[in-house]
Amino acid sequence: MPKFSKRFLERINPHWEGLRYPYSIERDIVPAIKGELSHSLIIAVYGLRRVGKTVVMKQIINHLLLSGVEPLSILYLTFDDLQGDLMDAIEIFERIRGRRTGRGDYIFLDEVQKLPGWEEKVKILHDINGAKIFVSGSASAPLRKGGETLAGRIVEFVLEPLSFREYLRFRGMENLMESPLDNPVEREYWQYIRAPFPQVVLEDINPEEYVKSIYEKTLFRDLPELFSIEYEEKLFQLFYLIRHSPGFMASYENLASELGVDRRTISLYVDALERGYLVRRLYNYSPNPFTGRRKLKKLYPYVAAFCEANEDRVVETAVAGHLNARFFFRDKQKREIDFVLPEYSLAVEVKYRSRIRKGNFKGLKAFMQRFDFRGMVVSKERTNTIDDRITIVPYFRLPEVLEKKGIRPYRKL
Repeated sequence: MPKFSKRFLERINPHWEGLRYPYSIERDIVPAIKGELSHSLIIAVYGLRRVGKTVVMKQIINHLLLSGVEPLSILYLTFDDLQGDLMDAIEIFERIRGRRTGRGDYIFLDEVQKLPGWEEKVKILHDINGAKIFVSGSASAPLRKGGETLAGRIVEFVLEPLSFREYLRFRGMENLMESPLDNPVEREYWQYIRAPFPQVVLEDINPEEYVKSIYEKTLFRDLPELFSIEYEEKLFQLFYLIRHSPGFMASYENLASELGVDRRTISLYVDALERGYLVRRLYNYSPNPFTGRRKLKKLYPYVAAFCEANEDRVVETAVAGHLNARFFFRDKQKREIDFVLPEYSLAVEVKYRSRIRKGNFKGLKAFMQRFDFRGMVVSKERTNTIDDRITIVPYFRLPEVLEKKGIRPYRKL
């Protein structure tokens, strides 16, 4: 593996020679990050492998250069497949330009979770040197832990896989989302959820092989490096179960028995999969958050592209992603609501069928009355309203509807 050297730093910082990075199509998160440039807080961007965190960093570098920042005031470092110390790199950077790092300098640290003790080193650069710092990582646990060390100094974002609008933008088809014709929108939507990653859209890449490479590299390399994974094959088996049965009600005791490990191991591995952005864990909704977290949980693949399941389950997983879902609901009578968004007072049911009847919504209406929520049903049926509080949305039109409600394709933590 390469170590930091003058030659290496020059190679990974071509903007020092006046070059610009060739990434003209911006993700929706970029304007939000630009809005954080005026203060001194550290900016952190987390997300699954290959969602475009590095490209976002380089788009911010392009923006800084266009804003008049000197090229040698910007340092980009990556810790993916690299052995090297941050402070060694800073010393080389300072020798190259003949001055100390300080205010007016911008330091970009990619995959920083792989740097041992990164938070203390970043704290020094921020507090003593006064540099503006950006960090990114593909596993949230180490970074969020570092964020606790840096409390009051950091603002955090999660970069999601491409939203449907971003996908269409990358395809040069952004206006299609507003098209009154359903068939072309539905056709592109299925292409999109197979692999919502920028490189697949822009290049001639096999989406199945690309997606497989993402989760395998995360499973067998990233997570074992960052967590206490004693049985890698059990971690893979757990992910396999979730991929093939998305949205199942998870009993850690049953999973432990099936995989031949103890409950504590299952809890650790689910947490690792969630922190590595491979799995989405939902809690049973309750106005009391502590009560909800103690109840049953549902597990989905993080993106629908990870699914190996029936079409209806793939769509349900895609909906979970569109909603950034964190909650479902199940009461003692086993009446269930697929997704609950308390911040929007919205309850969402997925009924992947062509014809919806009013009698299908007794449980949804009971939930809405109990908690004073509005309702949404995602289905194959064309947009319609059951009553003044329940709307039916075709599954391929859901991204457009959520966009109008202000539900964004990235999250600020």
